[in-house]
Amino acid sequence: MKKVWMMACLIMIARLLSAQANVQTLTIWDNRPATDWMTQAYPIGNGSLGAMVFGGVGRERLQFNESSLWTGDEQETGAYQAFGDVWISFDDSATAFTHYKRELDLNTALAKVSYEKSGTRFTRTYWASHPQQVIAVNFTAGKKGAYSGEIRLTNMHQAAVSASGKGLQVAGVLNNGLKYAAGLQIKHTGGTVQILQKDGVPVIRINKADGFTLVLAAATNYSNQRSLGWRGADPLPVIQKRLYQAASETVSRLQQAHIKDYQSWFNRASLQLGTATKAGDGQPTRERLLQYKAGVDAGLETLLFQYGRYLLISSSRLGGLPANLQGIWNDSNNPPWRSDYHSNINVQMNYWLALPANLPEMHQPYLDYINSMRAVKKDNTQKQYPGVRGWTVKTENNIFGGESFLWNTPGSAWYAQALWEHYAFLQDTNYLRQFAYPVLKEITEFWDDHLKRRPDGTVVAPKAGRPNMVHTKMV
Repeated sequence: MKKVWMMACLIMIARLLSAQANVQTLTIWDNRPATDWMTQAYPIGNGSLGAMVFGGVGRERLQFNESSLWTGDEQETGAYQAFGDVWISFDDSATAFTHYKRELDLNTALAKVSYEKSGTRFTRTYWASHPQQVIAVNFTAGKKGAYSGEIRLTNMHQAAVSASGKGLQVAGVLNNGLKYAAGLQIKHTGGTVQILQKDGVPVIRINKADGFTLVLAAATNYSNQRSLGWRGADPLPVIQKRLYQAASETVSRLQQAHIKDYQSWFNRASLQLGTATKAGDGQPTRERLLQYKAGVDAGLETLLFQYGRYLLISSSRLGGLPANLQGIWNDSNNPPWRSDYHSNINVQMNYWLALPANLPEMHQPYLDYINSMRAVKKDNTQKQYPGVRGWTVKTENNIFGGESFLWNTPGSAWYAQALWEHYAFLQDTNYLRQFAYPVLKEITEFWDDHLKRRPDGTVVAPKAGRPNMVHTKMV
């Protein structure tokens, strides 16, 4: 009996070791700071609040966004806007550094930076918390009094920055009347923290801190309800409450709440292509990408699959807006194609991954968006196509129902496909009856009225100058 028990233990150990050997490191990393926003900085996000991490040593930039910061209205499409930046400048910026690493861990949704200066190890951890609706950055060092420098909060719409307790805040109004606000708070250990005026602008001054944590919140007064004029609560009290609640928690509890929430989604799916190997882990991800065309890297393929899931979790959460052309990450007030919701396959492509990769909750914001736009789309469609029921869409679309560029007549049919596939995967009859069916019925009514019936039963989709472009036989 003892031998049987020992054999069973050995088999279990062998299986565990085998499983561990097949675990691939899901980390994107580099051995240098980012200098380019688009191709080098790492994105973090909680669905509505996002940031790009550069990992600068002497001067760090955290460029941030909020998903509902939009110009335009029901008539003008406008564009998705950049929100602002957090700039952190250290007094020892001229000192050389070594052993640098910047990484994004897809298993935990933590971005990290580490390096050495004058024999001291410095580390940072960045995360975007959905439970707390904030972005946090924790700075630690291997010796006391290691941090001295200044922290600034800037915004892309020239609203005045003001001091707020041990932090900074900004509040303003866009030309369309949309209110926005952001706030930054600091918690520190050792040393001192002051708010100083520099060139007429408040800055946070750190002197010989052992470590510190920055907490950032941002919001607008956008509502997805047309009946409310697309406006909701004043964002300034909202972000102040979030900052207060986050600052009341320990760094460890903030981080663990974030990881638990994120992993509840991310851990639903795993992928192994071939025999797992860590051969590529010793190379920065940018080098693996360059070398990929020379030969298969199954680990890189797995990494990119999971990176897609990471981006969707980070930019599309229940109760929020769907991912736009750039997710939620944008550094321009005039971004390409407005960083909008392009109805001619672009917004659909964002969500191809959601249902097959076991993230139906991340699919829901897309469906909620379709539902919220219906009333405006009906008005616009009936002006373009008099006498038809239901609705369809133009190519460029904003968060208020506004649209521009060409009519993308098949767009509503693509939207209908998303609504149906959500049911096909989940088989939720309540969802189908109460949510999807009313929208599907309206879209079907548009096509029933818009298509032209010939005497032989053929149904034609009309287009000026090309009446026979699309046809089918109705049975």
